[in-house]
Amino acid sequence: MVLFDDIYTLNGLIMKDLKLQNKSDNIYYFMLYQYLSFAISEFSQYCYKDLLDIVPFQQTIDTYESDGVETNFILEDTPPLDYLFYVSVDNVKLNSNEFSYDSLTNSVTTTYGGTNIYISSYVIGYFNEDINLREKTILSEAMTSVFVASFVNDGGQLAQIMYSGVDMFSQSQHNKVNINIEDFRRSNSFRQMIYYSYGRDMPSTVKLAKRAGE
Repeated sequence: MVLFDDIYTLNGLIMKDLKLQNKSDNIYYFMLYQYLSFAISEFSQYCYKDLLDIVPFQQTIDTYESDGVETNFILEDTPPLDYLFYVSVDNVKLNSNEFSYDSLTNSVTTTYGGTNIYISSYVIGYFNEDINLREKTILSEAMTSVFVASFVNDGGQLAQIMYSGVDMFSQSQHNKVNINIEDFRRSNSFRQMIYYSYGRDMPSTVKLAKRAGE
């Protein structure tokens, strides 16, 4: 098993993006997974290894308008397995010792109340099989190419998805990063995938076969 975090920590450019870092933990990992899922798809298509056996990023989001006194909140959905929690009261993140989860009642209790309560349970995700450092590096650099290309090709939409307020992300699972696939396939990251498989540039017979299948 390899955690998605093992890939993310190799990605200096994205990890240093301050605006992304300022998002809530669940949204931060949601956006990272958008880039990684594209990299996984391209890797599985062009490399001689299937990386699709994964536990993907998952999340539930519950929001409440409260009276400022209530501290117990029943969740609509049961948290996924191996879950983590992000909880905020009036847009202030709570530390792990400031809330508790009761699996019997499927509810979260906070140590103090507020008027706007935001609760997300999420799973970062992982590969079910081992992948080596070279494969991790290829995936990480492919994420960087996608990250950069997204700003170049549709910066307005991506900026809105990434940097808007928390409320927008109550429906964030419906948002997809807009990626120009042809731009990605001209990138150095894509060439690394090809060299991984062939030890050189993509053979012309493979190029023709891929083009015919598109």
